[in-house]
Amino acid sequence: MSRSAPYCHTPSAIAPVLWLTGVRGAGKSRIASGVQVRLVAFGAQAVVLDGDTIRSGLSEDLGYDPDAQTENIRRIAHCADLLSRQAVIPIVVAIAPLASHRRLAREIIGDAYFEIFVDTPPPVDPTSARSPHTQDDPGRVAQLADGFDRYERPGRPDLVVSRFDLSTIDAIETIMRRVPPVLWISEPDEAASTGKAAGLDLGRDPMRKLPLSN
Repeated sequence: MSRSAPYCHTPSAIAPVLWLTGVRGAGKSRIASGVQVRLVAFGAQAVVLDGDTIRSGLSEDLGYDPDAQTENIRRIAHCADLLSRQAVIPIVVAIAPLASHRRLAREIIGDAYFEIFVDTPPPVDPTSARSPHTQDDPGRVAQLADGFDRYERPGRPDLVVSRFDLSTIDAIETIMRRVPPVLWISEPDEAASTGKAAGLDLGRDPMRKLPLSN
């Protein structure tokens, strides 16, 4: 990406939604903040939607039972979708411990959804409440958060960021190398006209990609 390259902002542009999932204590918030700083430096509009912050505001009326958890994910996903459709890149930080949670988010957001699994090793103390793995089942997490006692590891995330061998800075760089470098244009006429202005021949395909930069 070029710092001086133009960033396309149009009413019908759809930005990627970066959804960071992983157990509590994996470092998702620090990574998300770093990615936001990098994206803004490149001229993008980006905002972090932190699950804990949303819990204290938009979802303060919700409890921690399974139905409430699903509703919380639904609200976060709809917020991310609204931002995405205004060409703002949402960086969602949400444990979303169940596969059904992440499937719901993908259904709401659609093709813009980009799932990033922040995988992390267990702490030295295996009895810690923040220990991400139980010994009998690596797909279950002890004492996670949000009322769930397990974390269902993503089967096919768009990107895995392994904290086993990556520092926070390295994790940020890994994501930046894989961030979908495009905005989706939803209207055929606008795709053609905007693409022409950028020197691209997008034809009349309503879902062609525009690069964030040259």
